[in-house]
Amino acid sequence: MILYKYAPLDGHTVENLRDSKLYFNIRENFNDPFDIYPKLDIEKEREPLLSALKKDLMYKYSPEFIETIDTLSDEEIFNTFHQKYTYNESSTKYGITCFSKIRGNILMWSHYADKHSGICMGFEIDEDDKCLKNFLDNDRNAKFLSDNNACKLFPIKYVDNNERPDFTFKEVRTENNDFMYKILSTKYKEWSYEQEVRIMVGNDKQGIFPAQIYYQPQRLKEIIFGARTSDEDISKVFKVLKPLPCFDLISFAQAKLNRYNYVLDIEPISKDESKLTKLK
Repeated sequence: MILYKYAPLDGHTVENLRDSKLYFNIRENFNDPFDIYPKLDIEKEREPLLSALKKDLMYKYSPEFIETIDTLSDEEIFNTFHQKYTYNESSTKYGITCFSKIRGNILMWSHYADKHSGICMGFEIDEDDKCLKNFLDNDRNAKFLSDNNACKLFPIKYVDNNERPDFTFKEVRTENNDFMYKILSTKYKEWSYEQEVRIMVGNDKQGIFPAQIYYQPQRLKEIIFGARTSDEDISKVFKVLKPLPCFDLISFAQAKLNRYNYVLDIEPISKDESKLTKLK
């Protein structure tokens, strides 16, 4: 299948195209705050939460202060839990990069591709390649991915309000592969227009991510320029990609505003008669 990544056409994107890299971010930097805000039933989890708080704080505060923890309200407990256990260095062991199943979504071009002046890259990723062995360049990624790293490809499940997944305190505190997958694979249905698919990779060490991860160059199959992408930027992309061995495998196109409907028409650009040729 082909999965699409929208991006501004800045220096970072050009460098990543040249070097066959993708940016893997940490979930704290995502635009959906619920990616770092697990749902916890305080009534059920109050005792283990209080016990953990007391244990973690006993060496910093007096015994008298520790005893006051029992008097905290449910809201105070949850806020303390959220600040202490959902923002920590463990998150930097996991990197995530996001794709879409579609290439012509007007909102995606507006939000992620610099108001239609960026690009959309199409990558061939096998659905059954769950560990991404055919997509990621593991030889060049040895620094970032440990031997028992967590590599996972998964689509987002869009749900109603009452279907938000529940978490136990143990799940959140452990913050292992299962927890990360559970919280990152479900989003509220208002996000469904993105038709998102994510790749998550992990490392045993903290502080690894955010990072650039190498992919197999031949997996880049499409480049679509935005309706507002300048001739200069189109020329820049051609010049960066032309020396690469995978250049002949890439198809190029540009989004055009439909004259009659709220639609983006994706029109092919010939490699021989492209804007690169006209700019020489």
